[in-house]
Amino acid sequence: MRWRARTIVQLYRARWAIRPQLKRDPLGGRHPDLISMAPTPLLDSLINTRPPQQLYHYTSVHGLRGILSSRTAWATAASYLSDARELRHAIDLARSRLSQLQTQASSQGQGQLLAYLREQLERIEHHLVCVFSLSAAGDLLSQWRSYCPPDAGYSIGFRTDQIVPLLHSEACILSPCVYDPQQQVALIQEAVDPVAAALPEAVPTNDANLRELGETFVPQLFTRVALVAPLIKDSSFFEEREWRMVWMPSAENITRVEYRAGRAMLIPYVPIRLGAAGSAIPIGEIIIGPTPHQYLAMNALTGFLQRYSIPWQAVRPSQIPYRQL
Repeated sequence: MRWRARTIVQLYRARWAIRPQLKRDPLGGRHPDLISMAPTPLLDSLINTRPPQQLYHYTSVHGLRGILSSRTAWATAASYLSDARELRHAIDLARSRLSQLQTQASSQGQGQLLAYLREQLERIEHHLVCVFSLSAAGDLLSQWRSYCPPDAGYSIGFRTDQIVPLLHSEACILSPCVYDPQQQVALIQEAVDPVAAALPEAVPTNDANLRELGETFVPQLFTRVALVAPLIKDSSFFEEREWRMVWMPSAENITRVEYRAGRAMLIPYVPIRLGAAGSAIPIGEIIIGPTPHQYLAMNALTGFLQRYSIPWQAVRPSQIPYRQL
């Protein structure tokens, strides 16, 4: 039996379908017709990768309290993450691939259409995809430094055997990040190539018609690239062993998107349920980050967990000396 229920893979493969034929709907708008399903062996393999027994989320004391009390994870819009380079590497790979395909175009018009799609990738930041980061490493110095405030970090270990079934009902995928450059290129090719293959050979070369035709393929290209982009990480971050929950909106669930206050603007996010109704959040252990007051922090945390009847398997201090922070 595959590790993941096939429903979640089928859900995202359906969103990857290429719809190049146009028809008018009753309201006068135009939308593509589904004509084919593109195979996605690498994405399917990633989604079906068995996660470790626990995956950890590094956070502040405020984040810890919010997650435990609400039993939800806030998956943040990828374009609003603190590191502005998060999606840039994947976009650059997609642009490079479209440039390669342009040299193989069967007509001048098709080549111009590929060039148009390449330029439109700069707009992908407006395409909503939300992510929640986890790590297979629960006590890692680089993670404490990057994702937690000094003296006040926590690493929450979630039991994946109970988290994964909940993610299916949330229309959310869980996947390891891809650090290998060759795999990254292959993943982008899976996203981009079927869109290019669906382009017609006879393409009008005047600007207005070219733009109109190109815009019918832009949503498909954006959806496919945006789904895999959060999984692509620079190889220098391999030590983090990151996994990500990835959520994309549909017409049925777009109203789930909420907004929190950031330092300079509102930040879109979607709450992902981590505990079934009436049940506790599935926590394996919580690690107290390096701090001069670890045992006070442990006493307060265990008191909080008991007060709100939140079961856990272990609360322990980090093994990293405080002076290394």
